[in-house]
Amino acid sequence: MTFNRDNGDRGAVAILVAILAVMLAGMAAFAVDFGLAYANKTALQKAADAAALAAAGQIIRSSAATADCATITSNYAAGTPRQSALQVSSDAIAVANNPKSTRVGNILVSCSPDSKRVLIQYTNTGTMNSIFGGLFGVAALSATRSATSDIFASGGGKGLRPVALCITAANSQLVANPGKWQEIDLPSSACPGAAGNYFMLNCPYDSGNNGSTNFATDIAKGCPDDIGIVPQWNTTTTPWTPLDYATQIKPVIVTQCKAAATGANLVPEDCLMANPGSCCDSNTATAWNGLLGQTIALPVFDLSWNTDAEAADKGCLNKGNNVCYPIKAIAAVKVCGYYWGSNTNPNNPQQAFALSASQFGDPCYGLSATVTSNFTGNQQALFLALVNGLQIEGSSGPGGGSVGSSYGVNGTRLVQ
Repeated sequence: MTFNRDNGDRGAVAILVAILAVMLAGMAAFAVDFGLAYANKTALQKAADAAALAAAGQIIRSSAATADCATITSNYAAGTPRQSALQVSSDAIAVANNPKSTRVGNILVSCSPDSKRVLIQYTNTGTMNSIFGGLFGVAALSATRSATSDIFASGGGKGLRPVALCITAANSQLVANPGKWQEIDLPSSACPGAAGNYFMLNCPYDSGNNGSTNFATDIAKGCPDDIGIVPQWNTTTTPWTPLDYATQIKPVIVTQCKAAATGANLVPEDCLMANPGSCCDSNTATAWNGLLGQTIALPVFDLSWNTDAEAADKGCLNKGNNVCYPIKAIAAVKVCGYYWGSNTNPNNPQQAFALSASQFGDPCYGLSATVTSNFTGNQQALFLALVNGLQIEGSSGPGGGSVGSSYGVNGTRLVQ
């Protein structure tokens, strides 16, 4: 028997093919445009992240050393000149990361709910052409992204240089003269009676004598392990309340210094031993040469803390120069110069200075070699300028100090 194919069947197949073709085109459009949309969102998020971090950095650099969270949020409120400038610079960063980025609304600068951090929110949007969506009436793909960074106080970290500042000198010289270089003598006359060889320290976990070569390496690169600050505030209260020194702070100091003296692997280490290596040989001078004009972080000690620690526990006195240094704060400073009177030849000192604003800029401007006329013999000094930073307690909120507090250092990160 012979069967003939009906022409009507052929028409039905043609209809099915047409329907399937439309469906396949729609699926292709969805797949391609979904990928484009995802890429668009990713690129916009990258731009928003970069802008939020850049905004935080600008706020840090432009805020006064005494500015607290409330002051900063007021300075950068909607419509203020500072917010306008902040938005111009942040928009440029966003566009550099994604040319299609356009800011949505104002940059929002606020305090965290606990008033311990400054939050910066940047929102952007961007549109890209659709490939196949136009077939279905979707000619463009739009997305909106947001990023939030924060400014927080660093309670320590890696990379600190193993040279300590006396808090008395830091307050009377660096803090009292913001934005200008200051001569810090080693030992400092502002911190009378401080023992140790020019406040040189061992990096954490090294309780012996590094020697001048390793000391110079640590000056150049910073300590590879974490240095911390002895806790001084009760952070569980709002606002924070100071800890009692005799019953809460001093026992921690003694415990930390005793552990450091035995070489215990503390993370971070809040008490450092003195290093009797040479502070002023050619290796150390070379290391400081590489730091001229740079901002570095230095530990800050309080002589009364050292005295109390040594009186309560002698463990720290059999290491290095028989001195222990509990860390009270961290100073972010710009290195403007140094003067090392040679221990072997006072007539041939190691010295280097940032000589002009065009070389290293403010606040080092004005420091010149003529300063050496004030030096004699084996005198040593650093020329430092305090830079804006956060307080020592890891907070910008009440009870712990201010966002740009005197001798602290700051940090910023993406939090959302």
